[in-house]
Amino acid sequence: MTTLKLEFEGLGKIKHILDKLPDAVAKKVVRKALTAGGQIVLDAMKEKVPVKTGNLRDSLAMKVLDKSEFAKTVLIGASKGETGKDGWYAHLVEFGASPHVVKPRKKSGKKVLAENGKFFGKLVQHPGATARPFMRPAFDETADKALETIKKLLGEGVIKEALKLSGEITR
Repeated sequence: MTTLKLEFEGLGKIKHILDKLPDAVAKKVVRKALTAGGQIVLDAMKEKVPVKTGNLRDSLAMKVLDKSEFAKTVLIGASKGETGKDGWYAHLVEFGASPHVVKPRKKSGKKVLAENGKFFGKLVQHPGATARPFMRPAFDETADKALETIKKLLGEGVIKEALKLSGEITR
């Protein structure tokens, strides 16, 4: 997955409160908050990605990884087949590519380049591609909103779960 990584440090007060909640409850609160914040960034990426076929846009996804009880990683970017679409080339759209020669892969055993029955030759001079950033601008524009959403949902989630545990609310 071509990704952007966002790490939060210094959330000591929230972690201290989460430590007092049962592990499953704390994990649920953290995961819900990170997913909501990540969705803001993902939605912005989907709006900004250049669309030719829609394959790259449709490959954009988010995954929350549990590194440990409270260490989570949110991966947002182009997946490689996980969404049914393969956005392996997202980095080429984001950063561009310099002119280069394209040769047949040795593994394929083919001696010429071809696609859909059309032959191109033994070597093709690729002209390169201009960068069309969409990940970084989407992140830059939404990071503050995503962080505020995460903080808000962490606070609300902790309060709600603490009230549930104390028996003051039932849902």
